[in-house]
Amino acid sequence: MRKHAESRSIGTPRTGSTALLLGTLAVACTALCPALAAAGPPSRHGIGLQQGWVPVAWSPDGGRLAVTRWDRAGLWTVETDSGRLETVSLARGAGFEAVWWEDRLLFKEVEPAGSGEPVQRVVRVETSTGVRKILAEGPRVGNPSVSRDGHVVWTEDRTLVVRAPAGDERRLQLPVYCNLAVVSPDADRVLFNDDDGRIGVLDLRDDSRRFLTGPGAHFRPTWSPSGTRVAVSAPEDRVLVFEAATGLLLAELDGGNPRWSGTGERLFLERPATDGPELVDSAILVLDLELGRLETLDVPAGVLPRHPLPSPDGSSLTAVDAVTGDLLVGAFGRTAWLAALRVLREGRGLPEAEEPPVGRSKGPVVSMPYMHQLWDTPDTFNGNWSCGPTSCVQTTQRYARLPDHDITCSWPSSHVSPWGWYIPNLYSFGGYTYDVWGNAAGGARVQGAHGFICRDLGAAYWAYMVDFMNRHGLTSWQAGTSFSTLVSEVDADYPMVASTNVLGSGHIIVFKGYETDHSIVVNDPYGDANAGSWGDLRNGEGAVYDWPGYNNGHVGISVSQLFGAQGVVPARPPVLELRTAIDDIAGQERDFCRLYESESRFDMNVGQTTVQRLYVANTGESAAVNVVVGVWLEAPYLRLTRWDIYDNWPEHTCGAEWCPNDANDHPENPSHDDPGAEFRLHLNAFSPGETKMIEATVEAAAYSVGLVDHPDVRLWVAHVDDYYEKADFWSTDYNNVGGYQTFNGGDLRIWTETDVLDVESCNGLDDDCDGATDEDVCAADGPADAGDETLDAADAPPSEDAPVADVPGSETDVVDAGPDVIYVYVDDGCGCRAAGRSSAAWAAWLPLALLAVLRRGSRGGRRRAPPP
Repeated sequence: MRKHAESRSIGTPRTGSTALLLGTLAVACTALCPALAAAGPPSRHGIGLQQGWVPVAWSPDGGRLAVTRWDRAGLWTVETDSGRLETVSLARGAGFEAVWWEDRLLFKEVEPAGSGEPVQRVVRVETSTGVRKILAEGPRVGNPSVSRDGHVVWTEDRTLVVRAPAGDERRLQLPVYCNLAVVSPDADRVLFNDDDGRIGVLDLRDDSRRFLTGPGAHFRPTWSPSGTRVAVSAPEDRVLVFEAATGLLLAELDGGNPRWSGTGERLFLERPATDGPELVDSAILVLDLELGRLETLDVPAGVLPRHPLPSPDGSSLTAVDAVTGDLLVGAFGRTAWLAALRVLREGRGLPEAEEPPVGRSKGPVVSMPYMHQLWDTPDTFNGNWSCGPTSCVQTTQRYARLPDHDITCSWPSSHVSPWGWYIPNLYSFGGYTYDVWGNAAGGARVQGAHGFICRDLGAAYWAYMVDFMNRHGLTSWQAGTSFSTLVSEVDADYPMVASTNVLGSGHIIVFKGYETDHSIVVNDPYGDANAGSWGDLRNGEGAVYDWPGYNNGHVGISVSQLFGAQGVVPARPPVLELRTAIDDIAGQERDFCRLYESESRFDMNVGQTTVQRLYVANTGESAAVNVVVGVWLEAPYLRLTRWDIYDNWPEHTCGAEWCPNDANDHPENPSHDDPGAEFRLHLNAFSPGETKMIEATVEAAAYSVGLVDHPDVRLWVAHVDDYYEKADFWSTDYNNVGGYQTFNGGDLRIWTETDVLDVESCNGLDDDCDGATDEDVCAADGPADAGDETLDAADAPPSEDAPVADVPGSETDVVDAGPDVIYVYVDDGCGCRAAGRSSAAWAAWLPLALLAVLRRGSRGGRRRAPPP
């Protein structure tokens, strides 16, 4: 594992500016991981950020600390002297920006609600008694804030609610739903945001409004204790500090998680330090606005402090150690956090909270494929640093730009990945060869998408992500960080690539949808960060996170840059599906023979005819051109006496559901009457949604039971221009271009099975399948078995799956039966093979089968294997 130095000085600011670094690249997939081991999958990154506590707020007297889990699920209090833990709420979102007023905690809960919208509520809990009171409830209710004198402010959709200590309420309208409206200490102003991400000030005295920031994903505005200054978290991991009265920008700092000290005008924030894409250090900075001084605290060696939170009197500081997840507290001096430092709560073994909400409002979501940077790339490649390339490749595949290059990936279970090969391997596309070498996790040097986008730094450069997508036929650009931009792109059916921070890790993901509550639907190439095992599972498709500053019970993220990814989605290729049906014979059961494996097959008597219908449907979104199918009947048992082709094209004018198709007259098709036992039919083109039906009149020509497996009528697709080619029914090396044909696993074939019975004759067989053999047709000394339904050696049919040995003098041969299981779509309830069957149960029939073959050889039968 790549570790920070065991002894180091962090008494001075780190060299290099995080903000400047992020101005040219996204710190992709922060990794604290070993190199790929040959014996197993790559280790996940950021594991230290998926554990431990996060301090939320000190009680006014400093005796207790409100804390939450790393995912903001649940809310607890910890006594700062004893470390005793008390549960306040186990709900999702309860730990996001909870606030104290006297001995009361005010916070927001999100409760799942099945398939509908989650229920959101504002809750007040008296921590001394545990008494709960719900202040507001609805589908979009914002986090509460409280002034020094007890005015409570929250939002209900676009309505701002201001409740005075006496219970009087005032309601004002905001431009959008704002989750965190923060009241000033003196209760005369409220900070809010709009859909462009601007932070505004609403003056409650005259309802006037003005904005402190321009557009962008600004979030978590906070008032200084005096109410004269405002700190705002900004894109690219920056903190902005404004003079509240004038809007003057006082400071722009690299860092995050800003918190004001309870005394004076001092602002605490964290500043992570990275080496390439790896988190190697984290510092605590203190900005003293009265003195105009920025200082970096000394912290104990071996600690990576995150989420600093000063006590109300400014004498103590708490933070979480990103290495262990432990909650630390200690005395605070001007430039040091060293005295009496202790672990208040260990980071392991946190209490369980409620599951993330799954019921959401149904906003638009762009349809696109998913790729995981670890589990969909080659086994020999460690994709821990490849979130940027993986996000870009899956976005290009929204528009089907790269051809499939299937590889088998072993984890979490064996599966085929069509595009993961492109991440670390050299390839050419559009006249350009992706041969740039780039650094990857584990000390590897690779080419392909990773090398092009990440180069020597190992992290994803924004400019190269844009260049990569443009070179693959998309229109891409740096699009800012406004939620309204995301809305407009998704509404136009375009996804966006995004540079974000998830659980403290710089990370590139794909935004593909949004909800009315400002939840966002993503394809996270590292998996679902809500799941608590981020990176372990291939579960990042459709993960839901919360837009910066919003709390809907999901993991909250920050956004550093959005990237446009517009393109033309090719029409879905033609996709063919097959089915069959057999017409009833008037006055006769479909399956009147239940002996000799005939049960569940369609039965006919010699001389009878029926119509078998063979359907070919185009369920795709483009035309299937020059479709050719093969037809085969098992002679001499079945004979095709007539065929015709119909279609259900809605513009036909014959007035019936099915009308004759022009393929009936194709010059290369055989004669309609008696075309033979095997032939091909040209079906011409299929419009999207069109189905063609081959109506085949089939005659039962010869007795079959025991002489052959159930005689087949077989259909297979032989050719579709540009998409499919199959030589014959049995071929396994068919060409399924692009893998678009999925029916029967891409093997476009189907068949029906029929048993042909006959009138009884003196031959030792039960020709009419009535359970009696040779009844009333043989002399008195001839073979007779009247009334006996128990099979003897003469009556026992050979198994259709068990091997049959060649018998001298017979016409029986052995044909490989192929796999035991075949999946086909069957429209008919009888006579159509739907699955294979086990041969083990029929092994005992083999001696009887051989005897049956000897006795029946004179009938000239030829035993064939079932379709492979």
